[in-house]
Amino acid sequence: MSSGRECQGTPAATDSNKRDLSSPFDPNETKKARALSENSDMDESITQVRLSDADLVRISSLLQKTFQSELKTMVADVIEGVMFQLSNKVDALETENSSLKSKIKDLECRLDDAETRSDSYEQYSRRNSIRISGVRETPEESTDQIAINIAKSIGADLTISEIDRSHRVGRIRTKQDAESEARIPTSKPRDILVKFVSYGSRAKLLLNKKNLKGSEFDGVFLNEDLTRTRSLLFQQARQLVKTKLAKGAWTSDGTIVIKSHNDTRHRVESMAYLVALKPKLPPPTSETY
Repeated sequence: MSSGRECQGTPAATDSNKRDLSSPFDPNETKKARALSENSDMDESITQVRLSDADLVRISSLLQKTFQSELKTMVADVIEGVMFQLSNKVDALETENSSLKSKIKDLECRLDDAETRSDSYEQYSRRNSIRISGVRETPEESTDQIAINIAKSIGADLTISEIDRSHRVGRIRTKQDAESEARIPTSKPRDILVKFVSYGSRAKLLLNKKNLKGSEFDGVFLNEDLTRTRSLLFQQARQLVKTKLAKGAWTSDGTIVIKSHNDTRHRVESMAYLVALKPKLPPPTSETY
């Protein structure tokens, strides 16, 4: 028989209650357990890759050998590259040096040619002049009159109007007097430079200069007025005569002429030619001197 109250039975279970009833673990605990399991696996793998000291030494040695091999290769490549660049630069410098040498040689040839032409022009400007050497100097001398007197003594018909100008050349040569300690002129007089109005007037004196010997001007010399270059060249030519390597030497219109012992004449226009000629000159014979 039923009463006024309903009987209290088992309460209805929800889905959530069903899960709680079916699993005796808390979900959060389950997650913790899973995380602990994973960490345990990682610790085991870390423990498994630990290496001994011997293994580390072997690995270090292998790495060192590998690095050394690669380093040698790298260094060799760098050196090869540097040497290649240096070789190219050396080749370029050698080419440039060769070009510069060629240019310098060309400039030297041009300079020699210019000096030769300049010397020729200067010598041509002196074609009307002569030098008189060996005439004693006096305070009141007239160099024009000295030239006239020399011309008269050697048979050359020369007038004062044919002389353009004349004068002593160079500084007065002096020496110290032993007694007075003053500077006095030396015994060697300065040359007299005479420039004539024409080439013909000059030629008259030079053609008769052989008559100086035995005249009142014996010991006086008449020579062409040479440039410094040709004067030095003529000195060397005269030295060949003094050493008996040549038979004679003189000048003709500024050109140095050497006569060998076989009577061959050589026109010397440069020191290089004279140097090359010297060993080719024939020796003197017993009849030469």
